[in-house]
Amino acid sequence: MTPRRRLSPVLTCGGWRVAAVEEWTVSAWCRGEAAIWGGGSKHPVAILLQGPGGVLMTAPDGTPLTRAKMEALLPGALGRFLNGTSRDTLLTEEEEEDR
Repeated sequence: MTPRRRLSPVLTCGGWRVAAVEEWTVSAWCRGEAAIWGGGSKHPVAILLQGPGGVLMTAPDGTPLTRAKMEALLPGALGRFLNGTSRDTLLTEEEEEDR
């Protein structure tokens, strides 16, 4: 199956925001009516961090990415990351201890 890409939900923790451009595939096969099987995978192709020092974009191995490279990986992802609101929030350590 053709890999698909999307911007993950944005996580916020303190003054930091993080998201990933993730690539995923899902496949399924069948042999008659007796057997069905499938598989899938998901992995990051870029990591976006926004904090007090600005925005950092890297490949999973830490190699810096340019805006042009980010746009080539997933058009519009950087803009959605910078302008969007986060869907998920990580709890602070104090809030986590209170749970």
